[in-house]
Amino acid sequence: MWLNAESELDFPVDFVGKERVVRLKGEAYFEVKPDAAHPFIVETRGVRTRVLGTSFNIKAYDNEESIFTTLLTGKVKVSAIGEENESVVLTPGMQSEWQENGQKMSVKKVNAENFTAWRQGAFMFDNENIMVVTRVLERWYGLKFIYNENVHEHTFSGRLSKDEPLESILETLTFTGGPQFKIEKDVVYIIEKK
Repeated sequence: MWLNAESELDFPVDFVGKERVVRLKGEAYFEVKPDAAHPFIVETRGVRTRVLGTSFNIKAYDNEESIFTTLLTGKVKVSAIGEENESVVLTPGMQSEWQENGQKMSVKKVNAENFTAWRQGAFMFDNENIMVVTRVLERWYGLKFIYNENVHEHTFSGRLSKDEPLESILETLTFTGGPQFKIEKDVVYIIEKK
């Protein structure tokens, strides 16, 4: 198991009973060996993922509207807690999205490697809104982004190294058509280009 920035995993010293249950806040990548007698279960903000021997990623940050489960190998079963009868089973390359506000689960095909790029020290964006990009940067660099009400809709695609200084990342975002950024201590102000 690997934890991403600002993530926590709650688990017992020893698993007791038939299930191995852990609770996740944030994002983690798991590789789990099959054990039919003791299934591995990850619970996050209302979503329960039952693992059937596999490698997968779960993204469930408190400041995100959705919970994403992305499967790389094997098989997982995802459901809302208390709604296990209405579950979805993911196969490799599939991703479930639980939208908390709408209480709705959807599934789509994705490039699963893009969702685990953080393990190799990279940010991977695929047509992501500036709000999503800045939340990722906030978690990694430990600062806050402040938006001007005039900031337009910007989207970004590409791979950036987590080893780059924040200033370099922000210059790249501006260069690719995004807004400008002004850093003051632990706050980054987003300013629309004139």
